[in-house]
Amino acid sequence: MTGGLAPVKRTAEEVYTALYKKVIERNEAYYRKFPEDVERVRKIAQYLDEKTPVLLPGGGEFTVERLLGIGLCMGMNGGLDLIHSTILKLAMDIDQFDFITRAAGSAFEGLVPFDTNPIYAVLHESIYTNGPGLASNWAAHRVGKTLSESEPGLSWLSSVPQALNSPSPNQQPLYFSGEMVYPAHFDCYPELKDMKETAELLAKYDDWPRLYDLDQLARNEVPVYAASYVEDMYVAADFARETAKAVRGTKVFETNVMYHGALRAKTEEVLGQLFKLRDDTLD
Repeated sequence: MTGGLAPVKRTAEEVYTALYKKVIERNEAYYRKFPEDVERVRKIAQYLDEKTPVLLPGGGEFTVERLLGIGLCMGMNGGLDLIHSTILKLAMDIDQFDFITRAAGSAFEGLVPFDTNPIYAVLHESIYTNGPGLASNWAAHRVGKTLSESEPGLSWLSSVPQALNSPSPNQQPLYFSGEMVYPAHFDCYPELKDMKETAELLAKYDDWPRLYDLDQLARNEVPVYAASYVEDMYVAADFARETAKAVRGTKVFETNVMYHGALRAKTEEVLGQLFKLRDDTLD
């Protein structure tokens, strides 16, 4: 396993509460690296809010929620730089032309794959509904709105106009979201619009079968070798450790110098460490 370990003992609410903390950390790192983007991101968001509807080349609507959704890239190697270059292009278009060019719009569209991978969006929260009686009920959005009461950078989850008109707007950055799917995404992505009703039904559905048999996992006889990343924005490291203890026979390579996409970015190093786990013997 090369992307952490699933939180087999946790609810969707617990997962997103943990993940938002890492998302906030990545936002803080982003704005430390690119402090001038505090104003740029706000300017783009203000433009989108005032000019609505702004259409993208693929036919989707360019909303504030969709803009800040490119934070999905923040947890990957080079993600901060990728977002920064995108923000630069969008801000330059608005400054020079007062509209977003096809080139910038097309590049932006490619950052979040909901149009090309709609099932990813529709079923994403369902991976945390471990058994009957549990409905995801847009957990990421609910948890984010609660956190926004104490975290101004997330205030747009409660009210976009309020977030854009907050005091000292140039000093308060708008935070990007992470691997979170919100109801608003089903209004601005063309391929998701026809699935909106289905997504609502799935969000309310609470008769899921149990995904994990903890008793069986505790008796597991299949060797498990996993890479887990302390700075992972998509899989909470604390919950990954919890899972490693719950699954018998699990060996973990844990590091704080790689990100979630390390298998692509540092293939040889990740696989080398996993093969070492296989070859080593614990007392």
